[in-house]
Amino acid sequence: MQHFVDREQELQTLQAEYDRPGSALVVLYGRRRVGKTTLISEFIREKPALFFLASEESEPQNRAVFKEKTAEFLNNDLLLQRIANAITDTIPPNCLAMRVGGDEFLILCTQCSSEQAHQIVADIKKCLAERSDDKLTLSAAFGVSTSEVGKPFSFDQAYETADQDMYRDKKASRIER
Repeated sequence: MQHFVDREQELQTLQAEYDRPGSALVVLYGRRRVGKTTLISEFIREKPALFFLASEESEPQNRAVFKEKTAEFLNNDLLLQRIANAITDTIPPNCLAMRVGGDEFLILCTQCSSEQAHQIVADIKKCLAERSDDKLTLSAAFGVSTSEVGKPFSFDQAYETADQDMYRDKKASRIER
């Protein structure tokens, strides 16, 4: 077995984020061929984790593979499989969905208005309702964030905006019940 060297600081940073209470999203970026994939692979080696690296195949093919990998990772958790399927079947290519914990999902959309992004969430919720049955009711909390073409993009700000929106959605869902 090869020893993983010269990445102790990066591994410590990832471990610190992993150990923090609550949910977090860490964005790892850098030049090509510097070991980003190896770093992530080493970090998640003995952790429950889903790692998906999109290929140069078409977007629908990547979505299908992602759906399969997610189902495998969730160990056939029917509820999460159905929610993941409803999301991937509903969101357009200019949106990214991420699970931040439990039944909480953030949707980051580019090139669409806030109204369009909220309509996407409404469409997802409609799809969840249609796919619910007497044995399994599908529901989730969603938050959205949008970015406009030509405007500066901050992932941290987009994430924070979507996270705040998700908590408003959760609160509204509790009131509706």
